Amino acid sequence: MLHIEDSKLRVILASYYLKSDAGQWWKYAKGWIAPTWEAFVVAFQDKYLPPTARKRLRKEFKDLKQLNMSVVEFEAAFSSLSRFAPELVVMEEHRYIEFEQRLRTKILFKVARNMIRDYDHHVEAAAHVEIIVEAEEERLQNSRSRGQGSQGDFRPNKKSKSTVSSQSQSQQSRSAHPLPSAGPGKSTPSGFSCFKCGQLGHKAFACPQKGGG
Repeated sequence: MLHIEDSKLRVILASYYLKSDAGQWWKYAKGWIAPTWEAFVVAFQDKYLPPTARKRLRKEFKDLKQLNMSVVEFEAAFSSLSRFAPELVVMEEHRYIEFEQRLRTKILFKVARNMIRDYDHHVEAAAHVEIIVEAEEERLQNSRSRGQGSQGDFRPNKKSKSTVSSQSQSQQSRSAHPLPSAGPGKSTPSGFSCFKCGQLGHKAFACPQKGGG
């Protein structure tokens, strides 16, 4: 980061940041390690990043997919693990192709149309597309929720069904038990009986026995 060209000085600056177990290791290791940057890197990796660990991290990079990660999280994992498979990302073109192929399908299809050949711009475009895709999915989900709610308003409930059923039964009861007829040419006055003679079909003021006892 500081662009230090002197190999010995780079070792001094890097070893200054070794703490705890790594600091203790360096106190004993610097006596038999050549004071060059290349020798320091090899010794440090052999101690804290052995070949078996590098092989495992290399496989993690080759299997890396975005899946449920955000673009920012995925890019951080991609950059961290790509160091263990440098031949796959040695060129800028290879780097953005590897990144693009591991994106989620919905983001990949939209990003691939842009034909961006710069890695940093590629990552920025993927992050922008991710925002658009999430907004579209949220809008579609809200639209479906509103549609289901409106359909539910027209479903008859148990109360309305029972009301209709009781009304229908009442109508059938009235049609099955009609009021007695008052005779030919006469209408039935809603089931009233005569106050004088007690017969149905007329009232007291029209009773044929009006004159009698």
